[in-house]
Amino acid sequence: MSINGTPNDQREAGVADSGRTLESAARYTRGGGAPAPDHDSDLATRAKRVEVEHRRLIQWAQENGKLGRGGRRLPEFGRGGEHQVYFHRSKRRYIKATLLERQLGYGIALGSLAHGATPSEYLDRLGLQNLIFHDDIRLERVIANGGKPIIVTSQPFINGVMAPAAALDELMLGKRYEKLTDGAYYSESKRFAGV
Repeated sequence: MSINGTPNDQREAGVADSGRTLESAARYTRGGGAPAPDHDSDLATRAKRVEVEHRRLIQWAQENGKLGRGGRRLPEFGRGGEHQVYFHRSKRRYIKATLLERQLGYGIALGSLAHGATPSEYLDRLGLQNLIFHDDIRLERVIANGGKPIIVTSQPFINGVMAPAAALDELMLGKRYEKLTDGAYYSESKRFAGV
């Protein structure tokens, strides 16, 4: 059996490798141990954590052959709340680069109204997406941008149509997620938010 011409066992192995890379980067970046968001900390404590995580992520990328340069840019496909988005035609994957000027550069810190996510929280979130939804998100490289890393990931192109909001609500509510707002859901039992 295959999906998009790729045998299932090969595809599953690729997803597992992607997950291990994201998990390794997240663990090293946060300094080991389990994820422990500190959303209630003051801004100075949070800023210090982000600074330390920046250095650790760049070090991890250098040691694991993932430290890249800005290099040749693909034409921008779009821009969202967290990323610049490009489409790599030959790989059939969307390439996403974090936007440093947005929410500390790594999206919102789920569970906090005041803080952006740290690099390790962002990487943990991607790893959870792979685990729960089998998304095949890959960490492509980290670009050291004046000591503030840009995280470049990719995910496969999926041919289809945009799901109507009602269908997305039905799917997520059926999986016992609580709707937070349009396009954002939370599961207390899984301690996971899907956006």
